[in-house]
Amino acid sequence: MAALRKIGLACVRVAIVALVGSWGAQSQAATEFHGSEVGEAVKRSIDIVHDHLQFEQAQHRYQRILWYFGYTHRWSPGKVVFDDGKRVSGNLNRVQLNLGGGFGTYEDGGLIFGAQLDFVQLIGNFGERASGVRMAPGQSLLFLGAVWQGFQFTVGQMQNQMSARGMPLDASGRFTSTPDAGYRIGTPRSIAFPEEGHDEAWLHTLFTGYHESGAFFAVTWANATGGTPGHVSEARFNFQPLKRYLPDFAGLPTFGLARLDKWKRYYADALDSKQGRQLDEAGYVGQPAGVPPRTSNPYEVELGTDDALGIGARMRVVGEVYPTPQFRRADFGIVHIEPLGTRFEIVAAARAIAFRRETTYDAAADAFALIGIPPFRKDPDRMGWPFHFGVSYSYNSPDGVTFLPIPHAHVFGFQVVVGVPETSKPLIPIVRTVREKKKLGYFGEDQ
Repeated sequence: MAALRKIGLACVRVAIVALVGSWGAQSQAATEFHGSEVGEAVKRSIDIVHDHLQFEQAQHRYQRILWYFGYTHRWSPGKVVFDDGKRVSGNLNRVQLNLGGGFGTYEDGGLIFGAQLDFVQLIGNFGERASGVRMAPGQSLLFLGAVWQGFQFTVGQMQNQMSARGMPLDASGRFTSTPDAGYRIGTPRSIAFPEEGHDEAWLHTLFTGYHESGAFFAVTWANATGGTPGHVSEARFNFQPLKRYLPDFAGLPTFGLARLDKWKRYYADALDSKQGRQLDEAGYVGQPAGVPPRTSNPYEVELGTDDALGIGARMRVVGEVYPTPQFRRADFGIVHIEPLGTRFEIVAAARAIAFRRETTYDAAADAFALIGIPPFRKDPDRMGWPFHFGVSYSYNSPDGVTFLPIPHAHVFGFQVVVGVPETSKPLIPIVRTVREKKKLGYFGEDQ
């Protein structure tokens, strides 16, 4: 076990070195951004359900109603490709804000509330070409919930705004310097009439539930809009006890089942900017180029474990079981938390991912490091106000939590978190065993 721990620490150190070195390589990153590619990638990166599982696990782990605030900024430098072949330097940015809190106690009952804002901007100095292309598609969520006797329930209103305002596109969804050229039949209103502002604003209601046994469910209900009836968009179930029932090396096993939205291609290779593919070059708008349209919602199964092998190892294997049984993804990572004296700590993690897109296999890598004030710094029975600052790097990741699942993108970022880091989209999820505590006060603090 000591040998495994040494190997794990060595891997984390290598990841930190690679993370720091990647900042020097930023100027050499040359990811290409296409109009429809960016818009569809934003849609596929929305995963509020994942964030809620992480948040509710954190409340269970600490046995508290948590107060938190987080700001995460990630960006990828590259070239914006116009319909005439012109390439102009720009940055694709993703900004995430989240905050929340509550009243009462975890055991005796209480109320929780929170908000999330997650949006994307494509920014650059394009001169006469669109006077500086900007866009702000993204998502927002407001939720309320309750905790009682180990149960957590939340309901929230989520709005996904895939607006094209300020993003001049041609009939095929490509960035253009001549946006008045006209549009073919079937062009989305978000392209033909971007000034309307209500283009593809989808309203969803999110229901989640969590029990201290480790059981979690979430249902995303797409509200009726524009003559489209309401329906279940996605549904997920996850089971991961945060207590060790197996030997330490086995960690905290997890099982998950998800019914995904058929319109969200989380692993699509139709969005391959290296090959210059475009979503809307297909026979009709909305069908990815070279990829047949889906007629059924896919089902995926996930198996894995966290905090394993005595080195904080995280392992996952994901497979599609319906309609086409196939391998989708496998990843191995290490999350290490190291005290720095009695006042500070460093959280470092690295992860390697192998995954299958629609027709090809690919690999990705992520790394991050956080430094800050840990919980329970002055008193093992008082959480205090933790604070962390971190930096991150990701390459080619299919994980929407990382940034945007655009192939071959180099993504750099930083994060500021007031509260435990599990509450604010850590690059690689942090899952640990339940921490026992003493009596709680009205605001969730120990007395």
